[in-house]
Amino acid sequence: GKEIGEDEGHLGGDFEFKENPEFIAKRLEIYERIKAKRDEELKQQPREKISITLPDGAVVEGTSFETSPLDVASGISAGLANNV
Repeated sequence: GKEIGEDEGHLGGDFEFKENPEFIAKRLEIYERIKAKRDEELKQQPREKISITLPDGAVVEGTSFETSPLDVASGISAGLANNV
């Protein structure tokens, strides 16, 4: 490929900033489509009671596909949740 000259500093010409590049809208559309599909798949999962055992041996109750690690940390302390 093309080598960068000492006085050039970059390849492909001058950089031109564009406020809302077209590729951003396309990426957002793809992301939203994938997220909607995944959200629908998650809604279909059975919700069951689960027990979460912490490193100190304490057991916290939760619900499958709903309770997140952040939920557990928040239940322990706000400071712990802020550090997650």
